[in-house]
Amino acid sequence: MKTSLIIPSFEMTDKLKKCLKALDHQTVLPDEVIVISPEYIELPGFRFKLRKAITKNRSQISLALNLGIKLARYEIICFTDPDTLPSSNWIEKIIKAYESNPKFGGVGGRDQVYKNGELIPPQKVNEVGKLTWFGRIIGNHQELSQIGLEVNFLKGCNMSFRKELIKNIDENIVGFYRWEQDLCFQVKLRGYKLWHNPEILINHMKDEEKFRLKRFFEFSHNTTYILLKYLNWWYKIVFLLYTFFVGQRENLGLLRSALLFPSLKNFDILFTCLSGKVKGITTFLKHRQVSRVNLQNFSQE
Repeated sequence: MKTSLIIPSFEMTDKLKKCLKALDHQTVLPDEVIVISPEYIELPGFRFKLRKAITKNRSQISLALNLGIKLARYEIICFTDPDTLPSSNWIEKIIKAYESNPKFGGVGGRDQVYKNGELIPPQKVNEVGKLTWFGRIIGNHQELSQIGLEVNFLKGCNMSFRKELIKNIDENIVGFYRWEQDLCFQVKLRGYKLWHNPEILINHMKDEEKFRLKRFFEFSHNTTYILLKYLNWWYKIVFLLYTFFVGQRENLGLLRSALLFPSLKNFDILFTCLSGKVKGITTFLKHRQVSRVNLQNFSQE
């Protein structure tokens, strides 16, 4: 099996070079690495084939990734971020997973998170990448789980798909968050499995993230739009009730906002999240598609 690896890089040139260096020491090299960036980046030579492309849009990652998907030549398309250091057998383990089961349409793994160079100790969990019946998204891709789990979602910095199963990422998705869920739904709709193995490991070298209200808007808009786009009508209603009245940490609803952050600052966050949800509904109604997914096929709860 041959692999194409797509890396979108926005103002992370130094980290990108470290990521590419780690890829150059893989036990099985990617057959091509496609770097998508807003400007030309001078990079050294590597043992793998490096291709570079320019995206004019600096604020919407889906446009950059779609360019990468269009350019990808090989049967497995992998994704990671420029601030990652993939383990030496990362590509090898991805290929072996696909070879082990022809029904694996997507394969991903754990990102071991570092903040400012310090490891955040992972917790043991039983659930990874799940969507509950009422629309709560459970990530936990950075945590420790059993080896080999069928999941509903993979994580964008450590995932791959069979090229034949995915189309372009929906360009109504704004900003930089939740885009991977669109690809995961595409694969599930075709009847294939998404497989998470924590031994498919990358080190995720994060800096302290600056507070940005825009981030909350993007999370709220994209989560609302994607779930409304794919779920059947009954689960759309349940999800909307949940997301407006409860919500999640980066996608606040009224109750969670009142319980977790009773402050003036949180009023701004809540208002931004509610605006994002409303905009997500508007985007869905404008670009409405026929509902095709029964949430019971996703959730284990």
